[in-house]
Amino acid sequence: MLFCGCHYHASGNRMYGRAVCQVNGVKWHQCVYCAKEFKKPSDVVRHVRIHTHEKPFKCGHCFRSFAVKSTLTAHAKTHSGVKEYKCQVCEKLFSTQGSLKVHLRLHTGQYCHYNVGCILDLQSTLLMLQFVHVWHNFAFNSMLRW
Repeated sequence: MLFCGCHYHASGNRMYGRAVCQVNGVKWHQCVYCAKEFKKPSDVVRHVRIHTHEKPFKCGHCFRSFAVKSTLTAHAKTHSGVKEYKCQVCEKLFSTQGSLKVHLRLHTGQYCHYNVGCILDLQSTLLMLQFVHVWHNFAFNSMLRW
């Protein structure tokens, strides 16, 4: 999309770097870092934080900070001790749905959707750990016989 006659908006002292254009009655907001386009101004503000590394939402319990408020809200649950998400396979409890989703990959074998190499790396790592465990048990047991 060409941005003829678009203008830039500043918010307070901070330049969020968004160009605004109206095409067919729809306002488009463009990131000035990568030219990605968004319909909602809040989406471009959130997106620009990827480029600027701005993380204005700070956790009151630890050192972590986040670019998106909802991510902070989900993170805060890890400090509450409340674990309302249960693994149906092993019954382990988790404070966030995202943590449960990551955990479920252990049961399903789905480690990465896009990179077969990471599955191979994980499998080779597991094989290596299994070998080390078996070898150390063998070596330890052999030493006991001496």
